[in-house]
Amino acid sequence: MRSETVKIIEKLRSSFKGESLYDIGGGYEPVKQDLVGKNKITVVDYVEMPGVDIVDDMMSLGKISDNSVENIYCSDALEHVSRPWDAIKQFHRVLLPGGVVFLTVPFVWHFHGHQSNKDDWRSRVDFWRFTPHALESLCYRYFKKIECDWDAPPPLGPQNSPIWRCGVYFVGEKLERIRGDEYLVENKENKW
Repeated sequence: MRSETVKIIEKLRSSFKGESLYDIGGGYEPVKQDLVGKNKITVVDYVEMPGVDIVDDMMSLGKISDNSVENIYCSDALEHVSRPWDAIKQFHRVLLPGGVVFLTVPFVWHFHGHQSNKDDWRSRVDFWRFTPHALESLCYRYFKKIECDWDAPPPLGPQNSPIWRCGVYFVGEKLERIRGDEYLVENKENKW
């Protein structure tokens, strides 16, 4: 886990609801209970490995019931799925009304991923990089934004950033009703 993510969790930990949390895509490095302040953490990943409670694809989450999860934590995993918009839709589906989603994604970060063939770099699965606007646009229909920003201090942007890596985070609460395209029209000036 990146040190920037730890700082954001510490800052926004009070946004989480209830006593449980699903760590989606956390099989290689699950979040720690003391960091998020939750008694029960369920780890979901697409590969069976020690520490994974549910083997499932985040783009379908077929093994998790509708409206059954208090909190979702998905850190640096959305860049590894071909259709992150499907994952966001599934996060909304499985969260309880008022449930919280906590996402982190890379912006400036090297090509990475778990390599299925050690002799072929192309076997790494790494699809996306995100800005705050990109992450908000993925989430706007499904979640009321609590906070979304860069995970490193300003100035940011590739042209004036002194840092060699940074990411973006989004924390939001499940909307009871999915927003339509009218929300985009109302917020055409990116005033999410």
